[in-house]
Amino acid sequence: MYLARNRKLQRLKNYNYSQNGFYFVTTCTQYSVPFFGFVKNGEMVLNKWGKIVEQQILWMEKHFPYIKINEFIVMPNHVHAIIIIEHVGTILGLSLQPKQYQRRHNLLSKTINAFKTTSSKKIHQNGMNIFKWQRSFHDRIIRDEIELNIIRQYIVDNPKNWKHDRNNAKIKL
Repeated sequence: MYLARNRKLQRLKNYNYSQNGFYFVTTCTQYSVPFFGFVKNGEMVLNKWGKIVEQQILWMEKHFPYIKINEFIVMPNHVHAIIIIEHVGTILGLSLQPKQYQRRHNLLSKTINAFKTTSSKKIHQNGMNIFKWQRSFHDRIIRDEIELNIIRQYIVDNPKNWKHDRNNAKIKL
C-alpha cells in the first residue's frame, strides 16, 4: 500500500503495535548525513549530537513506563534498537478501559516519534539547526528468541561492519 507517490506504508497491516513484544527499530538521519560521530577501529565514537541521541534513547524508558530498551547502538547516521513493549493493558496495575486501550493502539510509533522530536529539539538547541530525521522508521516484529539473539548480535557488531553497511553513505559532515 502506498501513502503518497513513491512512499510505501512501513507498518504491518492490521497489526497492533501496542502488543507486548520485542520490536527491532531502525531510524536514519535525513539523506544519511553522519551527524552522530564516526566509526574508528570498529568502535563507534559519538560526538555531542550522538550523545544526545543516546541520552534520548535511555529517556524513553523513563518517560514511557511500558517501554524497555533491550539493546541499541547509535551509528553515524542511524540508530538501531530493540524495544520491548510490556504490560500495555495496565498502568500501575489498573486495567485500562477499552476506550483508553484504543488510544494506545500504536504505542511503538508514538514512542519513536517522541524520541525523534525530543532528540531533534535538543540537537537544534546544541547548535545543529539543519539536523533532521528521515521520515518514519523501519521496524521488525521479533518472533522468537533465536531471532532476538541474531538481531542483538547484529546491533553489537554494527560498528565492526560499518565499512560494508548499506547505511554508510560515506558523506563527511
